[in-house]
Amino acid sequence: MRAIGYAAEKPADGFRPGSDAAIERLVRELANCPVCGKGFDGHSIALFAHTVLEEKSRKRVSELFDALDERRWRDMQSYREWNGRGVNAEVYVVRCTTGDAAAAILHSSLSPAAFKNVERCACAGGESARELLKLIPSSKWKPISPPSSSGEERFLPT
Repeated sequence: MRAIGYAAEKPADGFRPGSDAAIERLVRELANCPVCGKGFDGHSIALFAHTVLEEKSRKRVSELFDALDERRWRDMQSYREWNGRGVNAEVYVVRCTTGDAAAAILHSSLSPAAFKNVERCACAGGESARELLKLIPSSKWKPISPPSSSGEERFLPT
């Protein structure tokens, strides 16, 4: 993952799920792998699901959180709603070097200043991890790099 200023990724019609800025924010928030507790060397990440965070979608958002808590990975795949000008929940999967995984929900928005914390994170091991990981095509995985320490981090809130 190369460090990119958030503004460089924002298309004219809003922002899209899975941006480098969102991934970098998630890695910063987690600080270490939720599975092994170590740094992210050798780990990878993939966008898994996303939905709009607004009042009219409150029930759907609640169902997404329940699906995460209950490790219902296949159910989570149906979450593909997006608001390019509003706030959203992006679900990322971190693939640990141990072979297990973690799924984390990031609150994201058009404005980097409106990024919120990681809302929830759930680890999966054994059969649950294998089920989750096989749902993500190999082309979707990105290696995790340490967060940038260059001047470009001014685009991300602290």
